[in-house]
Amino acid sequence: MWATLKPLYPEPTDMSGSTLERSEDSGQFTSDTDEKILAAMPPNEPVRARDIADETDIPRTTVNYNLNKLADAGEVEKKKFHERRVVWWRSE
Repeated sequence: MWATLKPLYPEPTDMSGSTLERSEDSGQFTSDTDEKILAAMPPNEPVRARDIADETDIPRTTVNYNLNKLADAGEVEKKKFHERRVVWWRSE
């Protein structure tokens, strides 16, 4: 009977369903998706979310969501040139 009970609080996941893990440095939750996005960003070079999505095969909406989350955590920065033109780069 007890083996069929589900956990009260499931493991946290991101929008793509990747399980989140708490970073030892910041205490923030990070995911495989975050790691793939950061790996696709060359150091000190601005990139568009579309370019990251094309390179990683992650949907662009998920890339945008995670980039905004990473910006809130201070991992990346962004500059908006126009209402729909944004570039992102890794924070130093």
